[in-house]
Amino acid sequence: TKWLTINGLEEAKKYIGKEVEIRSSMYCKSLNNTLCYHCLSELYKDQSGGISTLAAEVSSVILGMFLSLMHGTEQSLVELNLKDIVT
Repeated sequence: TKWLTINGLEEAKKYIGKEVEIRSSMYCKSLNNTLCYHCLSELYKDQSGGISTLAAEVSSVILGMFLSLMHGTEQSLVELNLKDIVT
């Protein structure tokens, strides 16, 4: 298997219709919540900001999950009288 980094849309277009395996630190199946070398890649190896990118990916997925929970739900407002609540 040949590993490479695709930089940009034009380069990515060469792979349309072809079977590719995409690796991402977000979906790494390494044991004990660690990241394998292939998913972590050279991009993060010597960069102190690499973990920030991983954290951003994680928070993006979590945000997406919560936003999808809101679709199809209805929210309503209720007026409360403080005198009725505190007696």
